[in-house]
Amino acid sequence: MNFLITTAKSYHTSHSNDIIPIGLFYLANQLHRIGQPFKFSTLNEVTDSESTIYLSFLLSDHVSLINTVAKKIILGGIGANKNNIITTEKELLIFCGAASHLDENTLLNSSGLIVHSSLPEDIEIPIIPDEYLNKIEIIPYNNGKGCSYGQCSFCTREKLMALDPEITAEAIIAIYNKYKRQVQLSLDGPSKQYLNNICNYILAASVDVRWGCSAMAFNLDKEMLNKLSLAGCVSIGIGLEYLEDTVLDAISKGSTTNEYFEIIEIINDLHMYAHFCIINFDPYVPTKYKQIHHNNLQKILNKNNVKFSFSVSQLQSNTCTDEAIKKIFK
Repeated sequence: MNFLITTAKSYHTSHSNDIIPIGLFYLANQLHRIGQPFKFSTLNEVTDSESTIYLSFLLSDHVSLINTVAKKIILGGIGANKNNIITTEKELLIFCGAASHLDENTLLNSSGLIVHSSLPEDIEIPIIPDEYLNKIEIIPYNNGKGCSYGQCSFCTREKLMALDPEITAEAIIAIYNKYKRQVQLSLDGPSKQYLNNICNYILAASVDVRWGCSAMAFNLDKEMLNKLSLAGCVSIGIGLEYLEDTVLDAISKGSTTNEYFEIIEIINDLHMYAHFCIINFDPYVPTKYKQIHHNNLQKILNKNNVKFSFSVSQLQSNTCTDEAIKKIFK
């Protein structure tokens, strides 16, 4: 069985610009490990109706699949489900998750609705073709899943699962050594001890690496940030949510906006890069809180030489409940 991995552009590029989802490069690694032939190709190059499984994590491709000759199709990513896909005389496999979570059993034996959520037990290094490498600045690495504190009203509250910090550190070193690109860890809000262990391993190895992570604000004091910087960490992801203390308190963030601003100053002094996630509650948020959000955002934008970016998560009515809103804006 030959696996054809699409190289079409994605609506969501997983920290990288103008390329396919990075998870497909991890998928290539898994196919290589189990001895399955594969190639990177495009939708128009699907020609072998007997031996090709077409793997797509691009919602824009889903409608077009009916016109391909591939008999087996694996679809993935947010929104992939049987209800909104029409196929004829094809075996359709639906995978609701990241491409990096597809394992050997899923690829070879599973059918129907596929949900695989376990973490890898060893280091997985993506296989990235040379023609794509020059488009990639950051390579994400899946080192965990779940919620770090479980009291937010807006997430799945899955139990936190983290890959061993030493394995994670080894993965950072291995991926960076191979591709010379920053490695971005996916684990949301790891503990201070977890970050310490990663730093200790990298510092003991005396290697030059570039990587990034996310962290809870209360775990990021000056000593911790300095150690992260010494260990090659160049970017920190922080959940600013709505940049308002009432929101931070309601979801048990354990920090205030002023403490966030202090962290920003330290990150700036260390010449690190900050990535902030902001929850956008519109149209649910009262006008007065929108103004607070605007003012606090402006404080950050006005700071000179602070490098940062924002991810805005728009909460829809099916996830942002009236009860949750009342809890925050009471």
